[in-house]
Amino acid sequence: MSKKTVSQIMHNKPITLQCHTSLTDIVKTLISSQQSQLPVVNVDKKLLGMVSLIGCQKALLSSAYHCDKPVQVDNVMTTSFSTFNADEDLS
Repeated sequence: MSKKTVSQIMHNKPITLQCHTSLTDIVKTLISSQQSQLPVVNVDKKLLGMVSLIGCQKALLSSAYHCDKPVQVDNVMTTSFSTFNADEDLS
């Protein structure tokens, strides 16, 4: 049985989100990309965080209930996540 590495399943050109992206645009991008989460990068393409569909759903419910100001990616992204090297074994 051959071992799979991270590079065999990762996206080489991932769809990314920028800070200050509106919640509506985040959800549209997540749905159209058919991914459950996407990376958030700055203008220099440095990884800042990850945003998930579940996080967006929670923010939608909260903002609808509290009638808060518009939610942006900064409000729903997580900055605590694991990273892996491309040559690491998936197991």
